[in-house]
Amino acid sequence: MMPDKRVSELLDFYREAGVDAALGERPMDRFAVLEAPPPTRAPQQVSLPPDLEIKGRATLAVPPSPDVAAMAAREAAKRAKSLEELRGILEGFDGCALKATATRLVFADGNPQAKLMFVGEAPGRDEDLEGLPFVGRSGKLLDLMLAAIGLDRTKVYIANIVPWRPPGNRTPTPQEQQICLPFILRQIELVDPDILVCLGGLRRRLCSASRRESPRHADAGSLSTPGSGKSAHLRPFTPLFCCVARCKSGLPGATSSP
Repeated sequence: MMPDKRVSELLDFYREAGVDAALGERPMDRFAVLEAPPPTRAPQQVSLPPDLEIKGRATLAVPPSPDVAAMAAREAAKRAKSLEELRGILEGFDGCALKATATRLVFADGNPQAKLMFVGEAPGRDEDLEGLPFVGRSGKLLDLMLAAIGLDRTKVYIANIVPWRPPGNRTPTPQEQQICLPFILRQIELVDPDILVCLGGLRRRLCSASRRESPRHADAGSLSTPGSGKSAHLRPFTPLFCCVARCKSGLPGATSSP
């Protein structure tokens, strides 16, 4: 039998790889299953009552293409007049396949009235379980960095460009990001922050999307929220201390950092 320490290390490896659900009690050789010829069965004709027949056809419906889903997302996001409405629209939106594999929607955390907003890429396992963004190891690091300059989650607002966890914590595909992009742009518009900090490689993507929405106001270093006439300056995650310290005059409770 494997020692307890090795078992613990193996479980830690599985958890880091995104394996968080057991499919059976006994191991199975998947390669042997693939090599075995599939059993042949004669097709069966099944007749269903009219009411059940309609439901059966609905479950086999082909999902919309990414372009159709992105267009539906843009129309749905425009209808949101508040963050609460936007959250309700997202909970009822079925155009992104990630919703089917995620545990729950990860909408946002923090103060919607904050002047400083953080946008990440997508939730991970911890965020998927709790329904809040940045609660895992990266979130703890973010909390420490905010505390070093006199801020906490009550003074900032945090969201993700994709609100559902991709399986295995993989990077969202460009199609998945494109479908969810109208929702985060509307979320930024509703929060209307003075400073927008992108966590990860999101600066170019958000700026490109902003140029499509408002080409007059967006440049390489800013994102314009349509309708507000306001341009929120983007800053990368790495020089977070310099970013906030440089703009501390507009952030209540912020202190300078070394």
